[in-house]
Amino acid sequence: MTSGDFENIIRRFQQRPIPGRKVYVWYAFKAKLLEYLPANITQEMDLVKIVSEDIESDADEIRKKMKRAIASELDKLISQLIGQQILLVSNTYLLARYKVSLNVFYANYLSDRTMIVFLIPKEKVEAKLPGYVTFTQDATLKYFQKLFPDEHRDNIIKEGE
Repeated sequence: MTSGDFENIIRRFQQRPIPGRKVYVWYAFKAKLLEYLPANITQEMDLVKIVSEDIESDADEIRKKMKRAIASELDKLISQLIGQQILLVSNTYLLARYKVSLNVFYANYLSDRTMIVFLIPKEKVEAKLPGYVTFTQDATLKYFQKLFPDEHRDNIIKEGE
C-alpha cells in the first residue's frame, strides 16, 4: 500500500464509518504519519507507558501482563468512543520482543468506527546498547508481517515506496 492510498482511506474514514477491520503498519518516520492522522480523532497508545514497570524475568509472565494492560486500555478507549477513532500504537517493538499476538486488538477494539495504526519508526536508534544486545532494524516489521492475517497483508505502508 502506498502512503497516498493510506491518506485516501484516512480521509474517507474521518467522514464516516467504513465497514470491516482496519489495521495498518506504518514503517516510516512518525512525523510524516502525524501529518496524515487527524488529531481530533486520533488517540495514541504508547506500550511503554501502559505496561507495568514491574521487572519480570519470565517472558510468559510479561506477555500475560502486557495483554491485560492492553485490553484494559482498549476497553477505556472503546467506552469513550464517539464517532470514528484512530488508535496509533507506538513502541510496537515490545509486541515483537515478547511475542504478543494482535488478538487482543482484534477482539477488544476493532469495529467499523475504529482503526489501528501500528507505528514502526524508521528513526535511527541513538542509544548505546550493551555488547550482548543485538539490534535488528527490521525485526518488528518481520514480526508484524508474520502476524497479519491475509486480509491485512497489504496494509503495510513504507514511506517512499
